Amino acid sequence: MMAWIVYTGAYLTAIGYNNPKRFPSIEEAFPTLFEQKEQQDWRIMKERIEQYKNMKKQK
Repeated sequence: MMAWIVYTGAYLTAIGYNNPKRFPSIEEAFPTLFEQKEQQDWRIMKERIEQYKNMKKQK
């Protein structure tokens, strides 16, 4: 685990020094250390609501 953190730290240092615009957020740099909430796509939710609406109309 420590080797991974040190390697990633060195990688981030290189990116930060050479190309700061590409520097990732802390959550992107260490994804296993932070919980990431998956966001649902609004188009999928819209489709589900329309399907539910159509089922209600049929009944």
